[in-house]
This record gives sequence, C-alpha cells and structure tokens, in this order.
Amino acid sequence: MTGRRRFHITASSVLLVLLLIPILVFLARAVHWLAGTSGHRVNVHRKRIMANYLLEAGQAHALAKIKENADWHEGFENVALDDVPGTYSLAFKNPEATYREGQSVNNITGNQYVDGPRGPKTVKPGTLELVVHADVGGQRVSGQRIFETKTKPLPSYGLGASGNIVLKGSVSIRGITSLANQVEVPAGIHSNSEGTMGPTIQWAKNDRSDRMEVKGTVTSSADTADAIQLQGVKGVDYNVTEIEANTAKLPVPSKNIVETVSLHSSLPSPSFNNYGTTTLTSGASYYSGNASLQGDLVLNGHDLYVDGDLRVNGTIRGDGSVYVTGKTTLKGDSEIKAEETGVALFSHGAVELRGFDGQEFLASLRRDDAQLAQALDEYDRSFQPLTVQTANFKGTNKKTHYLYEDTRSSFAPGLLDSFDQRGLRGETASFIRKQLQKQADHKLVEFQTTNTWAASRRRYSRNFTGKLYTGKPPDADFSKIGQAYFQGLIVSDHYVLTDNSISIVGSLWSTGSNTAPPVTIDGRTVQSGDIILNNGTEVVMNRELLEEPRTATRDVTDFQLKSWVK
Repeated sequence: MTGRRRFHITASSVLLVLLLIPILVFLARAVHWLAGTSGHRVNVHRKRIMANYLLEAGQAHALAKIKENADWHEGFENVALDDVPGTYSLAFKNPEATYREGQSVNNITGNQYVDGPRGPKTVKPGTLELVVHADVGGQRVSGQRIFETKTKPLPSYGLGASGNIVLKGSVSIRGITSLANQVEVPAGIHSNSEGTMGPTIQWAKNDRSDRMEVKGTVTSSADTADAIQLQGVKGVDYNVTEIEANTAKLPVPSKNIVETVSLHSSLPSPSFNNYGTTTLTSGASYYSGNASLQGDLVLNGHDLYVDGDLRVNGTIRGDGSVYVTGKTTLKGDSEIKAEETGVALFSHGAVELRGFDGQEFLASLRRDDAQLAQALDEYDRSFQPLTVQTANFKGTNKKTHYLYEDTRSSFAPGLLDSFDQRGLRGETASFIRKQLQKQADHKLVEFQTTNTWAASRRRYSRNFTGKLYTGKPPDADFSKIGQAYFQGLIVSDHYVLTDNSISIVGSLWSTGSNTAPPVTIDGRTVQSGDIILNNGTEVVMNRELLEEPRTATRDVTDFQLKSWVK
C-alpha cells in the first residue's frame, strides 16, 4: 500500500511539473515581452514629448524672426537645442511658387487669400500659418497653427524718410485726428539715416520771408552734432516743438508695391488720349510697361496700376489711387484725393514732381503729327536774324544794325490752324495754344529808316518779304511751375524730389527699400530713401489714415493663436 501510494504521488508530481513548465515559459516570455514593450513605449513617449518641445521651440524661433520682419520667410532646417536630442525645421512657401505640402505660409503683409496647408485660397491677409517639423531619432512629428498678427501703425509724422530730408521755402507740418474730427495732434519730421557726413535733415529759405512751422518734433537717428540743420533763429525763422538727434529708428510703410500691382494684372488696360484729356471712370485698370502721357489725366473714382514707369506731362487730377512699380514723374499740376484705400500714390521707384514742360509736349507732338511738325518748323523760321549797314546819301556815317525779319503774318495762322485741326482738348492743350497765340500777337518795335535807306534796300543780295524789327521777340514760354496736392498717403521706395510746392493731407514717406544705386540730379547725389522738397511744403498729417491696416508697418507687435490644427 505504501509503495503504491508513493509511486502515485511521484507520478502526479512529475505530471504537474510537466504541465507547469510551458506555462512558466509562457509567463517568462510574456514578462520579457511586456518589459520590452513597456521600454519601447516609454522611449516612444519620451521622443514624442521631446518632439513637442522642439515644435514649441521651432514656433517660438519663427515668431521671433517674424516679429523682427513681418515679411520673413527664409525658414530654417535641422536646428538643434543644447542637451536635447533631435532637431526642428520649417520651410515657407515662396511667394512666386506653387504651394507644396508641409510648407508654412506668411501672408501678414499680403493683399489677398493665398494657398496654404488647408487648401487653395485658405490663408487670409494678415495671418500666418506655421507648419513646424520635429525629428527625434527618426520619430517625425509636425505641428500646424494659425496666427493672426497685429502690426505697429505708422508713427505720427508728416514726413518720414529712411535717408536724408532736404526742405526749402516755407514749411508747415501739423496733425489732426481725422478729416471728420480735426482735433490737433502732434506731427513731426523724422529721418532714419545714420549718416555721418553732413546733416540728415536740413531746411533753408528760398526767400527772406520763408518760415518753418512744425507742430511736433524734428528727430534724426544720426548721432552727429550737425544731424539737424535749420536755417536762422528758433522762434524767429522757425518754430518746432523739439529737435532731437540719436533717436530710435521708426518703422516705415510695409506695402509691397510690386506684389500689389502684380495681383491686379488681370484688370483691363486703360486707354490714353495723348495730347488731350484721359478720363478713367470708376473702377480700376492695369497697364503693362512704361506709361507716358502728354496731356491731362483725370481719375474719376479710379485706381491705376502701372507695371513700369508712369510719366504724365500735363496735369493729373481726381479721386483714386495710383500704384507704380517703376518711377513716377508728374510734370504740372497734381491733385489726387484717395478714396477708401487711403493711398494717393505708391511708387516702388522714385517720385518726381516738377513743373509742366511745354517743350517736351511740343517735341512729342512734332514726332506724331507731320503736318503740325511742318507748321512748327515754318513758324520757327518766321524770325530771321540780319546784319545790315546804313549810310547817308554821301555814303558816310555808316551804321551796323542787328535786325530780325518778321514773317509771322505768313506762318502764324497756318500753325494755329494745324494745332486746331488736331482737335486737342483739355487744360494742357489750351495752355499751349494760348502761348502760341501770345507769340503770334507779340508787338515789336519796327526798324525806322530814311527814304535813302528804303531806296537802297534793293542793293542787298536778298529781298525782304517781311517787316524788319530792332529786336527778337522773347521765346515763347511753354512751361509753368506746378502745384502738387495729395489727400492720402504718398510712399516711394526710392526717393522723392519735387520742384513744385507740395501740399499733403495725409503723410509722405520714402522707405529706401528700393536698392537702386544713387543718382545725380542738378549736381546733387540723391540716394534711395531721400526726400528733397524744393519749393515749399505743407503737410496736414491725418492720424486716422496712419492707423489703417493698409498703411501698416512691417513691425509685428503681437500674435494671436486662432487655431491649433494639429
């Protein structure tokens, strides 16, 4: 009995052990697998946490760059942090290229919706869509966030320049809160130039009675002793609230003029009536190439976009806005009142405001009209210089006379008829005709001769068909000084130069963002960012206009997170 029981117990134990071994092996393997899986999960979790930190770092890096320059879109690749494994990267869509997956989009200073990570035309103006990529040991994570931005408004200055400011004649700078509420506010003059050679802001008189009145500060970022030079004695010749050098640079208008014009390239082209009056009615138009107009341009609630230079030799008037990618030259009277945009004139190239050049008008007309060219040539020959001698009957007392033979009676009517046949209408054409008529009607003193002289005329080698006069009439003055008036913001990315007296209700800025080389004008070196106003300046700064989003600067003050996409 005992032997059998022992055998049974031993057999049962062996069987139990055999049954438990697979279970123990399975449990051991399970523990090993769980241990390995847990370590892997911990490692993955750690990488994800590090990746999220890297995403935050990449976002902070991008926002810091954009706060320095709202147009920043260089991006960065595989940036590492100290003592943190992994890197972060960010790539922006090029404004000229098609959007590619994974790119960020900076549309802070844009004018319309653009393509982005969420599809076509999904990134609105004034926003930033960041897509940051982090890589930690092969673990790649992306984060996408949408920010709305707030930029600094233009500071309260009537004149602002990145370069030097030269003023001549009477100057008046003051400010108001708005056109509707004309409460006076300070308005000044500022130059961002740090030039060490000569003054960055200077004012001089054209006449002894000229004065300078600035209801604000005159400041310069240069720290030299002669950074600001105003002629005369303070309180007598000029009054300013304060004069200060070595001040911080001010933000400048951020409008991308070239891009703005490009965005309107699908608009119809304007039709110019050369030598007459061109009236552009409500709406907008786009002109590709250099636009040159001899005559008058009227904007009747019209926005004009020119991808090239704009040259108007005549007058430009009306309500609207003008955007030019090249140089803007307005010769004659200028009067532009901005409408909703608040923009009177934005030019990526230089802005030159000068008097009307009648000789240029006539020279262009000569090239275009053969009949009128012939009439002008004949009229130019209607005064011929002569040198003759007279003597008494005995041939003594000889005198030399410098005379002019006048045949205008033969040629002036034909010239005026040719001009009238052209059917030219408008302010400029009327001015030219009036000057021609004055010339034709000019009274001269006829050369007085004796009977002896009259009888001796036949002895000269040529016959005289006209009257002889003792002096040449003065040359016809086909030019006139212009007046420039703008209601709105004027911005040039190059320089501003005017021989007109200029009045502005708004503000005038020269940003210097055009990298074109300096030019020499009337013996003066003019650089990008300079403002030179030669015949008097009146600016009524409209602060309401400077606070408009369209006139914002590139200096970002704040970011507001609008959406956390992923």
